[in-house]
Amino acid sequence: MQERVQRKANQEKSAGTYYIPAGASKTRSDEFKTYVLWGLIGLAAAGTAGYFGYKLVRKIISNAAQNGALDTNEPAYYAKKIKAGIDNNNMPGTDTVAIRSAFVEIPTKEVYRKVADNYKKQYGNNLYKDLETHLHTTEMQELTAIYSIKPERSAKEAPTYDPTAWAIRLNAAVNYEQFGFLWGTDEEAIKQVFVEIPTQKAWQDVQQAYYDKYGVDLDTELDEDLSQSEFDYRAFIARKPIQ
Repeated sequence: MQERVQRKANQEKSAGTYYIPAGASKTRSDEFKTYVLWGLIGLAAAGTAGYFGYKLVRKIISNAAQNGALDTNEPAYYAKKIKAGIDNNNMPGTDTVAIRSAFVEIPTKEVYRKVADNYKKQYGNNLYKDLETHLHTTEMQELTAIYSIKPERSAKEAPTYDPTAWAIRLNAAVNYEQFGFLWGTDEEAIKQVFVEIPTQKAWQDVQQAYYDKYGVDLDTELDEDLSQSEFDYRAFIARKPIQ
């Protein structure tokens, strides 16, 4: 019997194939399964270690980025305020008033870029994409207009005088998008623009810029949208200096 097995093995070897006795086949198969099993266990362990390692590094970076979160002069403060507005205490929707307030308070475009960088470090997300995901189109138009008139680097520089930017914000406010298909009025956004307009002359420039851009009278739009409001924009402007 042993001679027959040997002859079979020699024949298979000569033909370019190999004859493995049944007992040896089982042993090698078991070894192969063991190697595969331990390989999978190793991959799982490495993946788990990598995941928790990543989480640990993210936590360290986030904690470091939060330094200054209570200091109103630090990018971390604005980043945290914007994130709180996006999260809205885990309630439906976003706190647009908080987000708008943060954008208004950011003094320069340079500081905004630092805020965006800090936001990425704290929360691991791109600030613009988060805003774009959670805000309506009209709200993004408003924030873009707020950003556009900020000085580049020094808060001591005067903001860019751009009546069109105020006009864009007012148009976004009177055509406020709700739930993606309803339209209303963002009265708080309107009030914020009137706070920023410095003089009666500047208001006249805004009115003209609005007509030039949209072909409609701004006062007519505001009268319609604020008909049920206690906010008297004409009286508010009348208290400002003429020039």
